[in-house]
Amino acid sequence: MMKRGSERRRFVRVADEVIVSVTRCGEADAGDGRTLNFSAGGVLLALPRPFPAGSELEIVLRLDADRLLTLPARVVRDRTMSDHHHEVACELTGGSVADQRELQELIAERVGAPTPITPQPA
Repeated sequence: MMKRGSERRRFVRVADEVIVSVTRCGEADAGDGRTLNFSAGGVLLALPRPFPAGSELEIVLRLDADRLLTLPARVVRDRTMSDHHHEVACELTGGSVADQRELQELIAERVGAPTPITPQPA
C-alpha cells in the first residue's frame, strides 16, 4: 500500500549533472545549462532563463566531446530560484529510435545496470 502523497514513477530517474544546450523551437539562440536529473520520460534542468509551460524545446545533452544526444521536449513547469537560476521540468516528446536507445543506455550506464548480454556464435 502506498502512503498518501507518495508518487510512483514510470521510469528510473538518474540524479546526475550533464551539460546541456537548450533551444526553444522557432528561436535561433541556444542557452546552456545542466541537468539536475533525467529519465526516459523527462528531464529537470537548471537554466539561466525561464521557459513558460508548454514551450517546445530541443535539448542537446553533451555526453562527451564527440557524443551529443538531441531530444525534443515540452516544458511542464518552470520554478524561478533567482534571477539567473530556473528549474525547468520537461517531458520528453519523441526523438529517433536511435536517440531513445542511446538515452536508455545512458540511464543504464549511470545507474549501474548490467549491460544486456549479446549472444555470441560458438
